[in-house]
Amino acid sequence: MEQRRSFTANPTSVRAARQFVTGVLVGTPVDLWVAEVLTSELVTNAVLHAKTDFEVRVTEQPDGARVEVTNDSPEMVAAIRNADDEGGRGLRLVDTLSSAWGTEARRFDKTVWFELSASGAADR
Repeated sequence: MEQRRSFTANPTSVRAARQFVTGVLVGTPVDLWVAEVLTSELVTNAVLHAKTDFEVRVTEQPDGARVEVTNDSPEMVAAIRNADDEGGRGLRLVDTLSSAWGTEARRFDKTVWFELSASGAADR
């Protein structure tokens, strides 16, 4: 099953996106707290850096789920960087807590995604 919802590039959308994702994943075997934290990280990046409206897509998978955040800023590629006072910790969390994650840049948009398995990130 797949569900998607569009959000505006507004800080209040971070909470709304978290609630959307956890609402979709209730009753699945994934850790809802981890899904909420990782969604918050990706959506916050979309709001603060891409500054465009975005879509969140949640897809249930046989042993977990995939969450995608797509925005209209293909040139803003997500990458892990060294942490400093300005940030750099969010994608490290995504890398540590997800079973997989990545980015897909296309001509007019970019998607950053993560997957969660029922048994957690240790599967990698």
